[in-house]
Amino acid sequence: MVDNESNLNKRLKSFFEVANGFIRCQAFVVLTHLTTATDKKRRSKNKSQCVSRIHPHKKTILEEVSTLGNEYPVEEAASELRRTNCYHGWESDLRYFLYRYEEYLSRKQGSAISEEIWQQIWRVSASHTIEHIHPQSARAQQEHIHRLGNLTLLPPKANAKAGKKTFQQKRALYKENQQLKLMDEIIDKRRWTKAEIEERENRLLDWAIDEWA
Repeated sequence: MVDNESNLNKRLKSFFEVANGFIRCQAFVVLTHLTTATDKKRRSKNKSQCVSRIHPHKKTILEEVSTLGNEYPVEEAASELRRTNCYHGWESDLRYFLYRYEEYLSRKQGSAISEEIWQQIWRVSASHTIEHIHPQSARAQQEHIHRLGNLTLLPPKANAKAGKKTFQQKRALYKENQQLKLMDEIIDKRRWTKAEIEERENRLLDWAIDEWA
């Protein structure tokens, strides 16, 4: 987060660090069934190692969740994420946050998430999948570049292609990746300005409050 981050953000980061191994194992379970049968022995060994790493932290995670819920209401946490840098130092957690939002959008549409796309996203470093809708290289609106409303996810190859393209150019790329429900709310826009960033930021945080309240 920003250099002068609040105690709440420090607590959130601490919690996510504890939960990170658990989250990675969840992703592993979701994705392993996609690999081939000939790789079954290796998958079994890796899965056992992964699951064994969950148990030492399980109680700690639950205790941290309870503590955070009591001390920091989700509404307060959401307010801390408004109009701030939600990219630097929060890449892995942002990816998980947007994964959960993708799950929500899929349920809402009565469809399943694209396991093929998410396999590509989980396999690489989070920073290689986080897309700045308004590009980082743009001179205008620099203060909004790393806001939550300006960040989404793409498979690594598509993210690399997006690069410094304009929003209009990116829309065509987003349409090619509409297996991600995240794209729909962005493609609908004809332009991408501060207003669109704030609208999406509010939508994401309103969802988070409902999801984790």
